[in-house]
Amino acid sequence: MSIDYVAEIQKIMPPPANPIDVDPAVLQRNLESLKLTSGLPEDYLRYATLYGSGSPRIHYDEPGLGPHSWDFWSPARPTYPEIVADFFDTKNQYREAMETFDIPLGLYPEPGGLLPFGVDNSGVWFTWKTIGIPKGWNVVVIYAYDYDEYEEFDMGFSEFLFQWLTKRLPERHWNTAEWKVTGISFSQNIYFR
Repeated sequence: MSIDYVAEIQKIMPPPANPIDVDPAVLQRNLESLKLTSGLPEDYLRYATLYGSGSPRIHYDEPGLGPHSWDFWSPARPTYPEIVADFFDTKNQYREAMETFDIPLGLYPEPGGLLPFGVDNSGVWFTWKTIGIPKGWNVVVIYAYDYDEYEEFDMGFSEFLFQWLTKRLPERHWNTAEWKVTGISFSQNIYFR
């Protein structure tokens, strides 16, 4: 029996009453614009329908430590194709400048390339490695298009988010295991597009 991670996320992070960026017509336009003929992962689409665009936030009981949050975009966000294009441009410029062409990561729309679904304010991007069918896409967290500056997780979107929110994710760059979590919330305020 497989775990319904979207349902588990709802238990610990209630969705907003009126999510933003959930229009099916915009979603269809975006999929066509990005030439995503096989679609997107089903769990991500379910999550996006419930939460729309916004920021999952972990609140810590540590003096001077505010909540940690990330922006995850709904694929029905009107600017989602522009976000994907900006990600490609930024990472491709870095790849060309640093001559890191032998890193085993493409950039969408390259075959199997990284397709972003979120970012944090420090420039860490959350992506899928678009190899095979969407159900099998692994999450890749990319800090820079450089050696040892990315992590691939053998899991999809909702499992990744659940493991992260419950501090079960093996984290290399966000070692927060010792911090006491006081709550998890979702905010519709977003800072990127």
